[in-house]
Amino acid sequence: MGGKVGCNWSQPFLNRRHPIYWSKVGELTSNRDNFTPACPRMSILLRTIILLGVCVRLAAPLGADASPAGAQVTTANQAKEMMPWEAGLDAHSKWHHPVLEATMVPEPPVIDGVLDDGCWRGLLGLTGFRSEAQRRAVTEKTEALICYDQRNIYVGFRCWDSQPKRIRAVETKRASANILSDDWVYANITPLHDHRHGFNFYVNPRGAQFDSPPGGAAEKIQWRGDWQAAARIQDWGWSAEMAVPFSVLRYPKGQSEFGITFTRYLAREDEAADWPAMPNDVWTSEETGDWVGLKPPVPKQAPVTMVYTAIDSSAHDEPATAGLDSKYVFAGDHTVMLTAKPDFRNVEDEVESIIFSYQQKYVDDRRPFFVEGSDYLPDESLFYSRTIEKVDTGIKFIGREANTDMGFLHAAVLGEQNDTAASARVQYDPYTKSTFSIVAHQSPGMDNIAGGFSLKHSILEPKGSTSLSVSSNKSWTDGPGGDGSTYEVSVSQSPNPGYLGFKLDYLDTPEDFNPVDGFVDEKGFRGWLAQVSSSQQYVERWLQSWGWKLLGTYYTAPGGVLHDSKVGVSASMRSHDGRSASVSFAVENRPPNHDQVTGLGVGWNENSTYNSGSLNVEFGRRASMDYRYLSASQGYRPGESWAVSGSLEYQRLQPPGMPADDLAQIILAGNYDLTLEKSLAARIVQTGARHNFYVSYRQVVRRGTDVYLILGNPNSSDTESRIALKLVRVF
Repeated sequence: MGGKVGCNWSQPFLNRRHPIYWSKVGELTSNRDNFTPACPRMSILLRTIILLGVCVRLAAPLGADASPAGAQVTTANQAKEMMPWEAGLDAHSKWHHPVLEATMVPEPPVIDGVLDDGCWRGLLGLTGFRSEAQRRAVTEKTEALICYDQRNIYVGFRCWDSQPKRIRAVETKRASANILSDDWVYANITPLHDHRHGFNFYVNPRGAQFDSPPGGAAEKIQWRGDWQAAARIQDWGWSAEMAVPFSVLRYPKGQSEFGITFTRYLAREDEAADWPAMPNDVWTSEETGDWVGLKPPVPKQAPVTMVYTAIDSSAHDEPATAGLDSKYVFAGDHTVMLTAKPDFRNVEDEVESIIFSYQQKYVDDRRPFFVEGSDYLPDESLFYSRTIEKVDTGIKFIGREANTDMGFLHAAVLGEQNDTAASARVQYDPYTKSTFSIVAHQSPGMDNIAGGFSLKHSILEPKGSTSLSVSSNKSWTDGPGGDGSTYEVSVSQSPNPGYLGFKLDYLDTPEDFNPVDGFVDEKGFRGWLAQVSSSQQYVERWLQSWGWKLLGTYYTAPGGVLHDSKVGVSASMRSHDGRSASVSFAVENRPPNHDQVTGLGVGWNENSTYNSGSLNVEFGRRASMDYRYLSASQGYRPGESWAVSGSLEYQRLQPPGMPADDLAQIILAGNYDLTLEKSLAARIVQTGARHNFYVSYRQVVRRGTDVYLILGNPNSSDTESRIALKLVRVF
């Protein structure tokens, strides 16, 4: 909250998928000193946090218990075909999940992707997968199986395919988000049985693995938790097996019920289908399955420490550094994380686009200390972690108590800065939740606190999900100004394909709202946004999907004068063979500027992760200047081991009667895999007359020491003569 709703006019609605919550993170790095004593204002913050905790604790009894009291246990055969609407349950019947009795097996399967072990032959397969997006049964038959022993949970999939030659399986490396462009299956396991804090485990037909723990985690495998998977493409389709150790999961002693969901993604149809099927064809974690009768091992609660050492030839004042991160899980799902001198310097940052914008541009933070557990912290309107450039020491706590998620972070730089963020999210029932947040910043000449509250209620219907939300943030700043409050009220309909969706939003963000650690793209306005949209998807046609969107905004500045207004329309389509096209037109009035922009875009080979390309152009007027913008990208993978990619951006702004202002940015990148765990990479970024080039070697192993060797500086505007070596190990 606190900023205007952005619009990507060139690519609306393309490739709408089943909801996936994952975080791609870089790895650690920095060069700092000692801990800063708490600032005098911190006592105010601590009292505020305590008061916040009391309020949340008082609210907690209002929520529903996450475990179904007296749930009726069904057999596996009954569970696999259970449809909520067939049982006469409406969208608001609480906790009506299909129930599956857990089976402990005496002998574990061999994880080879074949599913010919005795433990699988004794299980009933779960079928009845359904695509909520297309509101129908899955195109190809899918079967899931699950069992366990005292070490692991075992999950198996059989994915029949009438066109096995069209199975999409490109990615072979672990932990690459590119797997999500392939065919894949995944198991969502919620050990707390709250149907919200799920561990997601993915595997594609080539056995490539990807996982997403609750809240996010650093990429070091031993830090995240290792698990096994294998897959096999066969003449009837493909099959996969997983072995997930109980030690990877977080649950309290005596936990006997887990939540489960199984999903298959058929890439050529852009179709995600789930077991269990969802009421009203709206996917929601609160309607997932119950796996009951478990006797898991007693969880072992031992601290995990990740240590790094780095040598940097360009850091003359401190050429060698060391630091660590340590975390300890206790009481089921409570985690404390400590950091000392985290290494931020050697994390490859995102390259910011040069496209014209009136607002500040949002850029994701890839630094692991901030990514770990970030879902438990305040949202970016109050806490935008990129405002914190360095950290000497930090502490983080994330956890869940009853129906409340809690997160706390404190980062300090000796004698310079203290930043603290805390948040509590209360889930009153599966469809209603509220959030309480507070953030404090202290540095020489600046003492700032910002807090916020939000409430959201959702309604599930056959046509989609309707949501109503209200929120307010406020900042307090020492000295004159900086004590403003924001307000937002929004109602929206997120439609299933074939239905009409809408959004109506009122937003008031005054100029004196000043969250020092927050991201507010623009201030000093109030007004309305209205939007309508629709999309459709098809199976076994040349056209896979299309969509359109119509948007209008009207915002006023103090005194009632116009701040800006906009009307825009866009449309897009995508074919089954991986081609796409889009068109957009927008008129914006932002005194004294009158803008008018037309956009056209095409894409090709979008079914091929490493060989796709795109071309987008915009033209018209921006800021009372003639405006031209072009972006193009292309990937190329000639073999299994190496791939290259390139992108170009060009922008021209032509003021009346003055020379044109031209800016271009070129990015070329390449990667060569020596093995699945070792690779070479290079990247060059040319922005205007400045260029940056670096080469790196990367070794990421299941167990042992990760090695990073960097020639150059990945985050500098200019090429640097620099050699850096970093070693990371978990104890």
